[in-house]
Amino acid sequence: MAPALSKLIGSSKGGYSFTRDKIVNSKTKKDISFSDAAKECFNRKIYLHAVGVWHGPKVHWDEEKGSGDAYFTYVYGCNAVELEIEAPAGRVRLLSAIGAHDCGRAINPQMVQGQIYGGMMMGMGQALTEEIIVKDGKIENLNYNKYKIARSTDVPDMQALIIENPDPAGPWGAKSIGEPVNELMAGAIANAVYYATGFRASKLPIKPEDILSGIKN
Repeated sequence: MAPALSKLIGSSKGGYSFTRDKIVNSKTKKDISFSDAAKECFNRKIYLHAVGVWHGPKVHWDEEKGSGDAYFTYVYGCNAVELEIEAPAGRVRLLSAIGAHDCGRAINPQMVQGQIYGGMMMGMGQALTEEIIVKDGKIENLNYNKYKIARSTDVPDMQALIIENPDPAGPWGAKSIGEPVNELMAGAIANAVYYATGFRASKLPIKPEDILSGIKN
């Protein structure tokens, strides 16, 4: 990175220091954001990489007693959706979705957003279309022509909100993201269906026939 920094904030015999999102010339005290420095490296075909190992704090969990500290940190999040029920078929169509998630420190914000978008799409499939059909102990829908996943045409407008609440126990304050987004999506869709129709789904996927039956009853 030094050749790029030399052009941007001057060379420094004393080196450069990293302070939060800034890189500071130790001699002149000029600074630049890390993202701008990374862009200059990319333009100069300087490929940034590093290898490291991080070990999380030890945890203890007693399975028999159901007590202990199972995790060294916790993440928090919320998903919400806007949808419509197409009458008279009872088909659910998502119009928009938003996910706000605390991932600790977002080391790579674009990757975090991708995880939020992907988690919402996976949860959408789980809530509305994906179902394993078992007959006589055998799975019948072994192919995607019978196991229905969400398609690109089903994707609603999506918004990802990154909530940064760094945890000193994690690497650079990071916690986690990915699975928590997926876990919340089916509940968000089920709640939206309830508020739209009065039908409270108790199983997944939420099928049109179940919605219509629930409304009638």
